[in-house]
Amino acid sequence: MAQKYHIPFLCDASQAVGKIPINLLQAMNLAENVIKGALRIGIGKFTTKEEIEKASSAIASAVKAILSLK
Repeated sequence: MAQKYHIPFLCDASQAVGKIPINLLQAMNLAENVIKGALRIGIGKFTTKEEIEKASSAIASAVKAILSLK
């Protein structure tokens, strides 16, 4: 039987605030393309270690796949 995982909420940071770059990232003087590519990850008190490990593995796999396209 396939195991189901609850992945913590992941979204493009620009989508989280209606396509407006986050002020904190601007205050850090990050380039616009870095701000637009930022990933916001929500981790709360009920997020388990296993969920964090699953999410980090999924993110790492996605990054490797994207980098292999270059």
